[in-house]
Amino acid sequence: MGKILTVLLIELLILIVSVFALKIESTVGFLLLLVSIVFAIYYGAKNEKIRYRLQDAFSSSRRFALILGIILIFIFPLFFMDSPYWVFVITIGVIYIILAIGLNMMLGSLDLVNLGFAAFFGIGAYTVGMITAKYGLHLPYLIVLLLAGIVAMIFGLLLCLPTMGMKGYYFSLTTIAFGLAVELTINNLEWTGGPGGIKNIPHISLFGLNLGDSYTVFGYDLPFQLNYFYFALVIMLLVMLVAWLIHNSRIGLSWNAIKEDDIAARAQGINIKVYRIYAFAIGSFIAGVAGAIFAPLMGYIAPTNFTYAHSITMVAMVILGGIDNIMGIALGAFLLSIAPEKFRAFSDYRMLIYALIIILMVIYRPQGLIPKKIRKYDFIGGAKDE
Repeated sequence: MGKILTVLLIELLILIVSVFALKIESTVGFLLLLVSIVFAIYYGAKNEKIRYRLQDAFSSSRRFALILGIILIFIFPLFFMDSPYWVFVITIGVIYIILAIGLNMMLGSLDLVNLGFAAFFGIGAYTVGMITAKYGLHLPYLIVLLLAGIVAMIFGLLLCLPTMGMKGYYFSLTTIAFGLAVELTINNLEWTGGPGGIKNIPHISLFGLNLGDSYTVFGYDLPFQLNYFYFALVIMLLVMLVAWLIHNSRIGLSWNAIKEDDIAARAQGINIKVYRIYAFAIGSFIAGVAGAIFAPLMGYIAPTNFTYAHSITMVAMVILGGIDNIMGIALGAFLLSIAPEKFRAFSDYRMLIYALIIILMVIYRPQGLIPKKIRKYDFIGGAKDE
């Protein structure tokens, strides 16, 4: 009972601090709160007694912690009903969590630093924009969502095949070129809207419900952004489930083996090319799905939404949260998607801040805020993280 109470108190504390942080209007106040949170996390990680107690509580009550966490996430945006803009920002944060998990398939699992990942995000978004707004095809949204993922996956494979033997900075430079090529292409082609992008992208319609409409529940008028939040959240949870299943499957184990020592992995009979194709296909598909949510939410997309700077942001999210740790990646993505809104006074220095975050994390805490757990494999229970 004590362990369950510990989990309950910790998760409620996280919810309260998160709501309080977003409601603070003062930049200085938010910065002080952020420093306090970082210090608390650092102190808790250094104190073995506190760390062991929390790990034991969450390990023993894993199912309760998961269910409670999902419930609290569902009610989180309800605290911002008076400010639909913050519901919109939180929804963007959920979309970036999906993107970061997709990028982790390459960066975290295979140590492939893809610096053009925003291109797949843009391809998914433009696929939706062109189908629905440019050509006015009235297809069920779930089919459009699937098409966006498939088109992004095809481009992912087109990048994967010629870079099959590359790694390190050779691979990174190639992905930069790919991202810039996609950005320049959609910026210069007339049928993609050019610099003006695609306007009037219709809202998502599912099972007779239009996510662009405001609904009244128990006498409360809910902003339409809340519809998108819950839809994006469901997709995010599905993506996290798929990522967890893959991580604990033979594919995830093979990815980690290739990452640690590709020569030893090849000697053990692992087909590196096949598993690399898996990473590109799954990661780019997930990015395309994220783009398919982003485009209708925004109603307008342009090449400036999918630049090299956005790719760097996604890499920073994975590194900050914790490479190859799903929960850590979610935390890093959410923090870096929300923080810029609280630091608008420093918007001109956003890329400098991201660069400093990457440098500091690589030097002082390369494992990220939430390090990945050591994988242990027993031949009876399968792969387990501890």
